[in-house]
Amino acid sequence: MGASLQRVRELAESAAESEGCRLVEVVIAQEGGGPVLRVTIERPDLTETPTEADSETPTEADSEATSEDGQEQAMIYRSGVTVDDCKAVNDWLTDDPDVDALMPGRSWRLEVTSPGIQRPLNSVEDYRRFIGFPIKLRTFAPTAVTTTEGETVTRKRFRGELLGGSD
Repeated sequence: MGASLQRVRELAESAAESEGCRLVEVVIAQEGGGPVLRVTIERPDLTETPTEADSETPTEADSEATSEDGQEQAMIYRSGVTVDDCKAVNDWLTDDPDVDALMPGRSWRLEVTSPGIQRPLNSVEDYRRFIGFPIKLRTFAPTAVTTTEGETVTRKRFRGELLGGSD
């Protein structure tokens, strides 16, 4: 019997921490070439809050917001992960027999990556850390909301600013 995904998550968390990173998520995805074990890591010490962000030109891995009047706001998120960080975590996991045991006898691919601009929020800690940042939210079921004009509409996709996070 193969190792559990939870065990692989524990190994990935240890590998990320050994490189000064934080584990964002571990996912097994089915893609055209077969199964992919995707490990996403970040450097939490480089995440900036909206009020601390500087006016540097954002990179592709940054998230920026545009206000209603079209002006760019300095809300920048950087994962801070380098190629060397990803390689080190990849090497650490590749050498562990529990990772191989997750999908025994199958050909699969291991990817270690940074979260990028579409960074998921997976825990209460994540929500708290990103208060003040712009977010996109998708719900499974349509949700009734009242517009500023007082009309009730049903939607599954929302955009806004993250105002808080609690248990």
